[in-house]
Amino acid sequence: MPSSPLIALLTDFGTADGYAGVVKGVLLQRCPHARIVDIAHDIAPQSIDSAAFVLWNTHRWFPDATVFLAVVDPGVGTSRGILAAWLPNGQQFVAPDNGLLRFILADYPDAIAVDASDPPLRLGTPSATFHARDVMAPIAAALASGTPLEALGPLVHTAHRAQHIRAQIAPAARRAAASVLHIDHFGTIITNVACDIRVASLSLNGKRVRRECGTYAACPDGRLCFLKGSSGFWEIAMRNGSAQRILEARTGDKVSVRCRTEEGR
Repeated sequence: MPSSPLIALLTDFGTADGYAGVVKGVLLQRCPHARIVDIAHDIAPQSIDSAAFVLWNTHRWFPDATVFLAVVDPGVGTSRGILAAWLPNGQQFVAPDNGLLRFILADYPDAIAVDASDPPLRLGTPSATFHARDVMAPIAAALASGTPLEALGPLVHTAHRAQHIRAQIAPAARRAAASVLHIDHFGTIITNVACDIRVASLSLNGKRVRRECGTYAACPDGRLCFLKGSSGFWEIAMRNGSAQRILEARTGDKVSVRCRTEEGR
């Protein structure tokens, strides 16, 4: 492992209550030379779906050998497991076994994962409400310090834990079903329709968006448009406004896709 290992944090803890800070303290106690990067701490509370997307969308831009600690854990204190996973590029992940890693595991069928629910290096008797501090942070610190993944628990299968992120749309399809992956800070709605799909319109909650724009600035003020987003998926946005508010959208909502034909319609 590098002399100054990189640990990246993603949680729904916010910043007002000290939870994220305490997790960082444990990481630095156990791995004093670590560099800690905050991906985000304002994931919508208990939104595993949003966290899964944000983790998938950001991990690709981090160096090999980064250790990711991702905690959105509505099942904390229950019998849900804890996963530690290794990717062939050297990145490692620690997260609740609740679907948070599903998009990443689908992209890496050769990933190796273990059930780290009962590691020997936890902090005393874990609190039933703060496994991020007492169980998962020590695991992440151990991985960053060079502890082998296999030392943290038994190997588990990843295939049934994996889910492909993009909507499955046939090349000749005229219509297709998709969903909302995430709603960002600006109220922009990120769908799971990949940008290589030729989209004519997107419909959500009974409202159809027909205007395609190349940039946010190209969309008239207060009007909905759809455009290709930086994550590789089509987005629904509103310039100087919130598409989420107008469409009353939530993560997981169904999106109806009308595809362009060869004639361009």
